[in-house]
Amino acid sequence: MAHQKNNKLAAVLRGSLMSTLILICAVCAVAQAPKVFGFGGYNSDQTALVGGMDDVTLTLVNRTSVPVSYFWVDNNGKETLYGTINPGNSTRQGTYAGHWWRFKFGNGAIVGAFAATNRTTQMVEIVSGPINAGPIWNQKDAIDKCNRIASSRGGAWTGGWWTTVQGQMSVCDIANLRFPPPPPTNVNLNIRNMTKSPVRDYNMSNGASLMGTIGVNGSIWRRPIPGNRWRFVLDNGTVVGDYVVSQSGTQEVRVISGPVNAGPIWNQQDAVEKCNRLARARNAVWTGGWWTTVQGQMSVCELAQLNY
Repeated sequence: MAHQKNNKLAAVLRGSLMSTLILICAVCAVAQAPKVFGFGGYNSDQTALVGGMDDVTLTLVNRTSVPVSYFWVDNNGKETLYGTINPGNSTRQGTYAGHWWRFKFGNGAIVGAFAATNRTTQMVEIVSGPINAGPIWNQKDAIDKCNRIASSRGGAWTGGWWTTVQGQMSVCDIANLRFPPPPPTNVNLNIRNMTKSPVRDYNMSNGASLMGTIGVNGSIWRRPIPGNRWRFVLDNGTVVGDYVVSQSGTQEVRVISGPVNAGPIWNQQDAVEKCNRLARARNAVWTGGWWTTVQGQMSVCELAQLNY
């Protein structure tokens, strides 16, 4: 009888363990999808890595004569189909910097793969064009020669071919990925530092590149590309916030700070708690500064935020 009870108990425990594992796996599956979403960073084998979370919007344009499907590639190399773009059409897809996307024709031929950079908006064009293949005598010969040419060029054959000089030259329609450069900037960004601390500005769409330091009460002009994400950091390392550059025109970002009443603050530990709580409530950051204005009754925290 004891043996039967132990068997029942073991079965219950196994069932509980399986339920827990299924729940954990379900959570993992949700965490690994892109912009519904996944992780930043990537491997050279075209799989995603755990890392940063920079929002990116891709514009995918199919300039070939055949439909193209696009797949997100997870960190195990598994593909997830996200959509199909018909000839001449385009679509927008959200993702994160470092995520890999693979593009295929309906027959499974891989046109190419692309890892999103940390530029906020990016375009990927699927294009095709004629490549000389020598004489092609029939469809079987075309399949052999055109696929070989596509492979040597890192692309895919669309299935199209035609003869340009009878008995001497034919061409294969070969597709590849193309990445147009961003449009030239016509943006003027004026950054004004209205805090009591020097402020560093970073272009986060260019690998967190430090652009410079703006002194107290100073200002500087930048010429960013539309869609760039600009970050502002106080001299003590506190991140004040990010600003996404709009499409055109003259823009101004002010990094401002000022005192906000916090009630009595008794010591530094009390300041850390009260000032950070006050900053969160006002969508700001605490600069680290505080002082008492009425002994035993009122102190203030110095908070900073972006104004634009």
